[in-house]
Amino acid sequence: MSLKQQINEDMKSAMRARDVPRLSAIRLLMAAIKQREVDERV
Repeated sequence: MSLKQQINEDMKSAMRARDVPRLSAIRLLMAAIKQREVDERV
């Protein structure tokens, strides 16, 4: 399992547990990863 897949699984579990602070942190992390991917595609 890749790191990105693991983060997605963690995000799903945080959603199910209604863990708002953890979910917010994971969403920020995912946004940073996606931004990096977009920047490298230029």
